[in-house]
Amino acid sequence: MILFSLTVNIDDEIENEWLEWMRQTFIPSLWLTGFFQEKRFLKLLNEDLQGNGITYSLQLTLEGIGRMKEFEANHLPDFRNMLYGKYSGRVVDFFTILETVDIAVD
Repeated sequence: MILFSLTVNIDDEIENEWLEWMRQTFIPSLWLTGFFQEKRFLKLLNEDLQGNGITYSLQLTLEGIGRMKEFEANHLPDFRNMLYGKYSGRVVDFFTILETVDIAVD
């Protein structure tokens, strides 16, 4: 299982508008690509550690690294352009790709 995590820091002033756009436009558009199996949308609570703005993380699961590479090559640039096209200068993002690691508890 692969986890694609998109972390976005936004200006405080646009939080409500940005959240609405994420819920109504951005996340549904990502979901419609058909690449993802599960989704979670989280808000970072320890704001004192990060400085300015408000940070959110969108976490999406995929069935394997091949699917992630396909999404990254064919769709990710468009989605990042969509984000920066709408909120240029008001958001900063980065993404991480993580692999599930089994842990055995004795």
